[in-house]
Amino acid sequence: MGKQNALSARDIDKGKTYRCIEGFVAELGDGSEFAMRRGQTIRGSHPAVKRCAPYFVEADTPENEWPTPGWDHVIASDIEADQRLRHERDAKHPPQRSADESYEVTTAFATAGRAFNVGDRIRRDDPVVAGNESYLVIPARPLVL
Repeated sequence: MGKQNALSARDIDKGKTYRCIEGFVAELGDGSEFAMRRGQTIRGSHPAVKRCAPYFVEADTPENEWPTPGWDHVIASDIEADQRLRHERDAKHPPQRSADESYEVTTAFATAGRAFNVGDRIRRDDPVVAGNESYLVIPARPLVL
């Protein structure tokens, strides 16, 4: 038969019994909370079934036909957060510069409100180079044969 699609509130029949496919806690319309465990059965007339229909299948549905719980929004949120963090990281740490256009920091130092760590690259035309030459070297270039 294959996997069932998740139920919607329209699909719920108050006279049938349903089985929970993923544990959850939900607030019901009256402000009270209700908790369900995976595999627990409940009548279709219960407000939790109508309110959280995608978490239920008909009670006689074999487990191998249960739909995959709706985690798409969680995954999308994680991807968005990862992209945001990568963007912030890239803004703080610009791409490495080539040896031809930069100096490499050999000793950490701070000047003009900026901090530099060992291994950082600074453009040769950056104003912080003047007066801080003792902390900088021209990076080694790999031998090309």
